[in-house]
Amino acid sequence: VGMGFTPPQYLNFIRHMREPGALEVLSVSSKERGYPIIETPYARLFGMHYHYDEQFVRTFDRRKRLINWDRLLIKIDFGKHKYRASDIEQWNAMKLPHAVAFYPDEPKFKALSIHRGVAVKGWADDGAKMFLTSCRHFDLFHWLQSGEVRFSTRRMIAQYFMFKHGFLPSWLQLKAP
Repeated sequence: VGMGFTPPQYLNFIRHMREPGALEVLSVSSKERGYPIIETPYARLFGMHYHYDEQFVRTFDRRKRLINWDRLLIKIDFGKHKYRASDIEQWNAMKLPHAVAFYPDEPKFKALSIHRGVAVKGWADDGAKMFLTSCRHFDLFHWLQSGEVRFSTRRMIAQYFMFKHGFLPSWLQLKAP
């Protein structure tokens, strides 16, 4: 949350994140892009929503201490630019148990077998739009509770309207970008 990766580095990061020292902060700097970038042994993490290096490192350190490795949920969006067919092969080889992979509902993706894949009609690069769109194709609450990808039309419609029309507690409301 609040961190970004380049596509190949994201796959590298999740493939190695359980190795000793994989989450170690090697360096941090805001000079390159105007927001903090943490260098770890396997990836550069972009703190796009942070103003100070120390703030991003402190948040990253707190979050890595809170990881429940048995319930770690991982999401990937293969419709984003720079992902290649070889990245999908790497994803499939990892066989992550509590993961979901979104991809555009297009023939080139449908021809591939994607581990825990969910085809999304109306794909968008914008993360906030994509969240609402994916809720029409995927039972988000079931995934958050169990780690299992499920397609329940009734629940997907309900969750889409809950998010779209704000029928959620204030702490769970989506904020417009």
